[in-house]
Amino acid sequence: MFIDYTVNFVFDQNGVAGIETEWIFDEMYSSILIQDYDANKDGKFSDREIITIKQDAFSNLENYNYFIYLSINSKNFKVKSIENFSVDVYDNKVIYSFFIPWVVPATPSYKKIEICMYDETYYVDLLPLGDDPVRFTNEGSIDYEIKVFEDTKESRDYGEIYPYS
Repeated sequence: MFIDYTVNFVFDQNGVAGIETEWIFDEMYSSILIQDYDANKDGKFSDREIITIKQDAFSNLENYNYFIYLSINSKNFKVKSIENFSVDVYDNKVIYSFFIPWVVPATPSYKKIEICMYDETYYVDLLPLGDDPVRFTNEGSIDYEIKVFEDTKESRDYGEIYPYS
């Protein structure tokens, strides 16, 4: 299974309020989700169908931290909850959208905030989407620098696989 993802850091008056995330599934897995969960075959998911998808094909990912690894200045944080889960279909691909509440207060000093997405079991391959996978909303005058890179410090499988940060 392949997932392309984007992340959008959402700011409020205090700093980072959380991260909006989109997962865009490959056409094969998307076709399975559409076949199994679009009960009325209208090409989109109703609220009831989305609830079922969340229960059957998303909630269990809590056991794997939703494949999301967060850190501030190298201190790791678990994803405590997911909000605003929705599912859409675009161009025959299923897209999960959700919000990760993660409060990071703004301070005068620099903080290294990292988000990394990967599946330690290698069943799912998660990759940042295109040249612009990281976005910002309401960042105002906050100073930031973006780097998307293969994290060679976090190798998996004896140095054969490196997740993106």
